[in-house]
Amino acid sequence: MTLRLQPLLTLNDSFMVDIYRRPSLILVISLILAIFQETNSLLVTIGVCQNEDCRKRFPVSSGEGGLFRMVRDIIPPPLLDENGESSENREILVESVGCIGKCGKGPNIAIQLDPPLRKSDSTSAGGVIYSGVTEAHVAAAALQEADIFPEGVPNLLLAAVDVMAKADRANTEAKKLKYLNSVIRALSNDPILSSSSAIIHALVLRADAKLSSDSSGALEDTRLALDIISSTKENNSSNEDPKLEGRVWRKMADAEESSGNVLGAIDALSEWAKVDPDFRTKAGAEIGRLREGVLRV
Repeated sequence: MTLRLQPLLTLNDSFMVDIYRRPSLILVISLILAIFQETNSLLVTIGVCQNEDCRKRFPVSSGEGGLFRMVRDIIPPPLLDENGESSENREILVESVGCIGKCGKGPNIAIQLDPPLRKSDSTSAGGVIYSGVTEAHVAAAALQEADIFPEGVPNLLLAAVDVMAKADRANTEAKKLKYLNSVIRALSNDPILSSSSAIIHALVLRADAKLSSDSSGALEDTRLALDIISSTKENNSSNEDPKLEGRVWRKMADAEESSGNVLGAIDALSEWAKVDPDFRTKAGAEIGRLREGVLRV
């Protein structure tokens, strides 16, 4: 069958009738649109230098988890359409990379559009390097200048990251919980940021703070974090964060063990190994320890 191209160029009534009379045309057009959307999607890679010099230059006062975690936390979730799917035709990856240059001026990040930076790269491979990224607002300014977020990172998200850094510096459990409660409450009330990496991170930190005195509360926080992660995956969001999900499972294992549920702790450790294979050996060792304890009983 020969396809007539003229109707494709004039979207009139006869064209629409012609389409519905020929189902094969619908398939062809769907494929063309899918290919067009795929080829016009944008991949943004943010390479976070993990070289020793950059790690040392990142101030401990800027938060637990280092530069990588801070950069990850200030990236808001993608906007969703009426079907609950991402309406943004782009994907943002945050990756740990080796030295990207400008040593002595770090901490450094490199922002690159297609093609992405790879973990094995020793240079920015054309990415734009931003130096002196010691605080959340500096990282946010770099993202805005790179036109990733032209209107800027949401102020609420920046404030949340700053308060989490204060919680990390707090010297009592009560102070930590005060800071983290305020972060979780504020982000939970925002329709977009309620599914951010920042709120998941805050829940993990609060679970850790509760662990010694309120294991059931710690367990509840990890469950809330996993609910957010599950919702994010259902929406096919590019905001997925395997490292952070692994931390949630690890903290859930601690809470389950503290509550006396050894089997629940073993299950959580198994999930940790699945989502973050880098810790498979460590998770296996922990599982072995717990199983040995059960056998002794």
